[in-house]
Amino acid sequence: MARIRGRADWAVLRWLLPFAFLHGLIYLVLVPPWQHYDEPAHFEYARLIAETGAVPAFDAVSTEARWQIAESMGRFHFWGSSTPINGRTGDLPVLGYNQRVHPPLYYQLAALPIRLTLTQSVEVQLFAARLLSVIFYTLTVAAVWRLSVVVAPDAPLVQLAVPLIYALVPPFAAIMTAVNNDVLVNFTGAALLLGCGLLIRDGPRFASLSLAILSVVVGMLAKRTALPFLLPLTLAIFWGSARQPVRPSRWLLIVGSATLIAAVAGLQLDTSGATPTLGLRSWVNTLDANYLRLGIDPMVHSLTDWRLSAPIYPGAFWVAFTTFWVAYGWGHVQIGMGWAWAMLGLNLAASVGLGVRIWRLRVATALWQKRIIWLFLAVAVSGFSALILRIHPLPAYGGYDYLPRGRYVFSGLPATIWLITLGVMGLGPNDRTQDAVSGLLGLMFVLEGFGLARLVQYYYGSPWPIAVFAAQKPGLLGLPPLYPVLFTLYLGAVGVILRRIARLR
Repeated sequence: MARIRGRADWAVLRWLLPFAFLHGLIYLVLVPPWQHYDEPAHFEYARLIAETGAVPAFDAVSTEARWQIAESMGRFHFWGSSTPINGRTGDLPVLGYNQRVHPPLYYQLAALPIRLTLTQSVEVQLFAARLLSVIFYTLTVAAVWRLSVVVAPDAPLVQLAVPLIYALVPPFAAIMTAVNNDVLVNFTGAALLLGCGLLIRDGPRFASLSLAILSVVVGMLAKRTALPFLLPLTLAIFWGSARQPVRPSRWLLIVGSATLIAAVAGLQLDTSGATPTLGLRSWVNTLDANYLRLGIDPMVHSLTDWRLSAPIYPGAFWVAFTTFWVAYGWGHVQIGMGWAWAMLGLNLAASVGLGVRIWRLRVATALWQKRIIWLFLAVAVSGFSALILRIHPLPAYGGYDYLPRGRYVFSGLPATIWLITLGVMGLGPNDRTQDAVSGLLGLMFVLEGFGLARLVQYYYGSPWPIAVFAAQKPGLLGLPPLYPVLFTLYLGAVGVILRRIARLR
């Protein structure tokens, strides 16, 4: 049986992994250097490690590296038609927000391919680091596929569709092929959900428990935004250990008691301002100042000041939503507002369908499968809550400079895709769920096609691939033209996928 399962797995991986890798390479060569979110500053961090072999101090600077990056940004029109770089004169250029506030693990990994290419141009170094991201992207898609096999062992179409839908979310594919520490966080997020799914299905076993715990540790060593990983890990360990159903009343008692204890122990009413708000007790402030360094007290004050925060939320939601589904980079390359409204409609419809699907599954579904669905809901809610918290603390009344982007919740994207897929399956009768899943997958292929065309149009002046072919002659970074070959191989991989999906229907 294990041998048969292994052959079946390889039959999928031998086309899924090449598809994901080719899809990542398309973005790698399509997006010009430095055009991903904060890529110059992320690259500089890794370049400093590659040069010195050590983690740099917060204010450390390599003059040569800084000028090389800035000059390359000018060559690739990062600042548009006018560039502030006019020879190596004056003060050192600013590359963006200093990324050395982040833990060094991702940058130490990214430094490895950069160190191997230090004798090459800075663009070659950048693309070498991007290639590492493409490898993580491919592994992440594989982890989501394996999670789908765990969740839906008797639904081969769903097993294939979920990782493909996940891979085809345009902004996610773009950030996963950039030099950015989100790459490692998103990979560990997918690996964590796989470990949690195995824990809930099989109970505490060494391999699944180790995978889940290691994913949390690596994620938190990559970026503090991995802190919400502790929630699914805790739920998975609890559900993996408690194999029998837990009555809803007991859940309410546990959650309610924990919330009440946390509120009484950590919060207090603050009436010193114009509006009464909540604040932290002194011991929590001490813990935050000495260890967490999250600025929790001003965050809580801002969060509970509704006169200040309520007007911000509609705009914050729309920015987060559009950059989650239909915007690249800093949000400056939009696939189109028509697609934004279409995806909003899809999400709303899927939310209704999800309730229907959960109701239908209440009897005939195994307890562990129900718990995994609830785990996905918890991940989605905690990710949205963390996104809201990123808005705070708000400045004084009158304005706000930055609203969080959708990329901050990509670590929980596998859960989101699963919930949307289940929701779409719940919109029609049970005997048409395969049609619903196929339709959702087809929609994502179309969205991704429009996204790639929009990128080509924005950066190369025409939505047709021939524009990239022309721009890459005599070749990208001194290499033979890559995009025509990759595009042809990619279309072949899509053809293989469509044939396989057709056989499963």
